[in-house]
Amino acid sequence: MNDNKDDIKSKVDLSNWRFPPYNRWAFQHVSELVESVDIENDPSNTWSLPENLQPIEHIVVQGNDGSEISFDQFLNQSFTDGFIVIKDQEIVYERYLNGMNKNSKHILMSVSKSVLGLVTGILIDRKEIDANILIGECLPELKDSGYYDCTVQNLLDMTAAVDFDEDYYATSGPMIAYRRSTNWDPPENDINGQQDLKLFLAGMGRRSDPHGQIFKYTSPNSDLLGWVIERSTGKKFQEVMSEVLWKPIGANDSAFVTIDSSSSPRTAGGINMSLRDLALLGNLVANGGYRDKEQIISNKWLGQLFDGDKRAWESGNFAEYFNGMPITYRNQWYTLHQTNPIVFCVGIYGQYMFVDVNNKIVIAKFSSQEYPLDPDQKKVMSNACLSIIEAIT
Repeated sequence: MNDNKDDIKSKVDLSNWRFPPYNRWAFQHVSELVESVDIENDPSNTWSLPENLQPIEHIVVQGNDGSEISFDQFLNQSFTDGFIVIKDQEIVYERYLNGMNKNSKHILMSVSKSVLGLVTGILIDRKEIDANILIGECLPELKDSGYYDCTVQNLLDMTAAVDFDEDYYATSGPMIAYRRSTNWDPPENDINGQQDLKLFLAGMGRRSDPHGQIFKYTSPNSDLLGWVIERSTGKKFQEVMSEVLWKPIGANDSAFVTIDSSSSPRTAGGINMSLRDLALLGNLVANGGYRDKEQIISNKWLGQLFDGDKRAWESGNFAEYFNGMPITYRNQWYTLHQTNPIVFCVGIYGQYMFVDVNNKIVIAKFSSQEYPLDPDQKKVMSNACLSIIEAIT
């Protein structure tokens, strides 16, 4: 793949950047393809976790068919760009492939939602956002949309009863209009018919069931949270995230988020950062919301991650995708309920972060996989994480 990187780079554009082989280059160069804005860190106040590297290449991973594969095989077969493991606030394993390094910034895809959840949680704790406010009260522009009578909490929990099918393989219809509205796909020939993200959200319809009862994964919900943040604070999302999370956490580098033609942020999937800085966020969660003695995220908000609505999840559209595992979704994070519960985030094309709070372990992975949703890859990744946790605890 490295031999023809320049050839691939010359052919990448908005029409193909998410598809192989172009995504192997594009996922580390998103700001060269989609207009983006920086989320500033504070270079004078960084939090660099110490390294205490341990060999984990000997760990055997159970493949999707039950066979055993080596750790290196797992990394290569799952199109890994970066993989990091933190335990007790130390980096115990770090590996980069496909031209990536510790300073490279990679798109999070829907792991962005979990970062957004942290930002929203801090603002709720600060009483700058009311989790129970109706969207129509916060954003009168949405009075005729399906969002009008849902709450911020419904958005956080993916239980807003709006009419949208998140079909990653769609070739026409609302999913394509949504992507175009976010600047992620080429504009239509008729530029006058082009919607920006806010116009798209304002045009979304309502389902007949009540809000708050059924989990339905809907990325526009998370983009709408970005709008709520901007309206509630009177500041741009990138400024808010920098102020309440990115600078306080001691991020080692700036992050960035893609924006639409009207500068609205794609908070559902457009955040990009280094793998170390993503792991730093996971470490913050594993450490009870604390950086040293400063609490950045409250115990109350972190505790809510374990209190997701089981009935909403089981009646929703993802339980089958997760093979019936005991999972719930709350505040833009998933929780795997087991003796040793794990909170985690997932993004299409193989972006992951798992946080074992009890053992203070964080495992994060950047990938540029072939398919947006790959249940086989997800299962193998889950197996790998559980094997790593077992091996280092």
